[in-house]
Amino acid sequence: MNDSNTVSPEPVASTRIVAIGASAGALHALSRFFRAAAAIPQDIAFVVVVHLAPDAESHLPDLLAKDTSFAVSTIEDGAVPRPGHVYVIPPKVSVVIEQGAFGLRPAAGRPAIPMPIDDFFTSLAADQGDRAIGIVLTGANADGSAGLRAIKAEGGMVMAQTPDTAEQDSMPTHAIATGLVDYVLPIEQMPETLFDYIARSLSAIAPIPGNAQAPVDLDPVLEALAATGSDFRGYKRGTLERRIARRMAVNKVDSLAAYCDILRTSGEEAQALSLDMMIGVTEFFRDPQAWQALGERVLNGLLDESEGERPLRVWIP
Repeated sequence: MNDSNTVSPEPVASTRIVAIGASAGALHALSRFFRAAAAIPQDIAFVVVVHLAPDAESHLPDLLAKDTSFAVSTIEDGAVPRPGHVYVIPPKVSVVIEQGAFGLRPAAGRPAIPMPIDDFFTSLAADQGDRAIGIVLTGANADGSAGLRAIKAEGGMVMAQTPDTAEQDSMPTHAIATGLVDYVLPIEQMPETLFDYIARSLSAIAPIPGNAQAPVDLDPVLEALAATGSDFRGYKRGTLERRIARRMAVNKVDSLAAYCDILRTSGEEAQALSLDMMIGVTEFFRDPQAWQALGERVLNGLLDESEGERPLRVWIP
């Protein structure tokens, strides 16, 4: 195992955390990934979450250290991810990240089925928001599919291994079936695409050239979406810009004009952007003022009606 104390840069707020989930066939898949990565950019930390036998010592950090020149270490409770590092889940635990630091929890015991990838993906989405990135590799169950929904709900990015290149295709197949995966690629193509996406996502939609005070014109994008039957004119501008910028990064384009050309000629991209817009944050009561008003102005009156024995029907569209 590499000694993280000898080569570790100080943790910085801009560190991008990339989570990789794998199960059956994980070692071979991870080795291929890190060999293809060659070198990890100094602003990225990888977190490897795999299914480990609870009664056996894990040698995964030592084995992965042979495939990367950067420090590889086992995750410790309370540690802060450092850029240029690879962190590996230890046995018998579930890992989360909260306020930028790792937290170790006892793994779920039987009859529950441990889902450590879902656990970490979900916590990463809550902690990192639209900076969260999840990668689903080979595996024999559906772990990761629920967690990637949380990542996409926050505007993050998700990749999955091409199923026919996986030793066990169940995990990537379930991930792809959600319809939320941004890139489906063979492992060897993932690092280059990942690093390109991160570099592009660092830049937001720029103001109109020559007028730094004027916001960029989003009408062409909204018109292209309207042609597919989706009207997003009432969405908050910040949400629109973040989701458009994310899809621009996915499509590897640097200008809004170029992205509008894609939207006008690709129904699939228009649908993908619409889906990105409609993925909601997975917090049912995220607007407490609205619920308070509903209770005080609507529900109290209904519950106080004389026909109190009559069922109160609630329709959720």
